Amino acid sequence: MTRGGVHRLAKLDSKKQQRFLEELKENGKRPRKTRQGKKRARITLPPQPKALAQALLKKLQPPEIAEVYKVLSDALRGEKGKHAR
Repeated sequence: MTRGGVHRLAKLDSKKQQRFLEELKENGKRPRKTRQGKKRARITLPPQPKALAQALLKKLQPPEIAEVYKVLSDALRGEKGKHAR
């Protein structure tokens, strides 16, 4: 973490500091500010399963999350059917 980053962290209240450190411990990366404005067509997702799920929950609305769940579930069922000979 840079000196400026440490200085900005020191200016935050204790709850925001704790949230920052928890996210840093979980993901191994500093949390980023959420962007304001129009929704992008693409999002960048981490490769770690837990962080991936957290990112999807953070970025998507409940109906979109349900659709992702259904697509993944269907894909997994299809994969199991291919290997069950």
